[in-house]
Amino acid sequence: MTIKIHKTWDGVPIEQDEHVSIELNLTEINLEIRIDAPFHNDPAPAAQAGSMDGLWEFEVVELFLANQEAREQYVEFEFGPHGHYLFLKFDGVRERSGDPIPFVKYEAKIEGNRWMGKANVPLIWLPKAPWIGNAYAIHGSSENRRYLAAFEVPGRVPDYHQPEWFRSIA
Repeated sequence: MTIKIHKTWDGVPIEQDEHVSIELNLTEINLEIRIDAPFHNDPAPAAQAGSMDGLWEFEVVELFLANQEAREQYVEFEFGPHGHYLFLKFDGVRERSGDPIPFVKYEAKIEGNRWMGKANVPLIWLPKAPWIGNAYAIHGSSENRRYLAAFEVPGRVPDYHQPEWFRSIA
């Protein structure tokens, strides 16, 4: 399955060169997540590549997944172009369930004006399928900060923790 981030968080279509593609492939034991995104050359985090809390403050692609029957028990993945990532579980809206979970493997590489990321996540860490969710991309700074989405969410400001607006994705 492929999820396309192709509009702003509030539903305004964006130019093709700003589109992000997230491909989800299931194996018997893993969910493989592949990202193809424009590279905006935002400053990289000062931390070494790997798990990093606060990654949402940088250039990032995010994926939220929940089970259709238990929307408020969801996971959030964040991926950056410089090899940083974050994997959080929630048991209620914005209610973190434990510490960030380390990935078995996440790789990212920048090629010109695009970056690609690949993660393998054990299925036992995920909500049971069928999944609902949303995907987002954030880049830029200050008044030029851009908040993009696969499926728009309501509100006066971008708020991605709205599981009631998640849609079927797998």
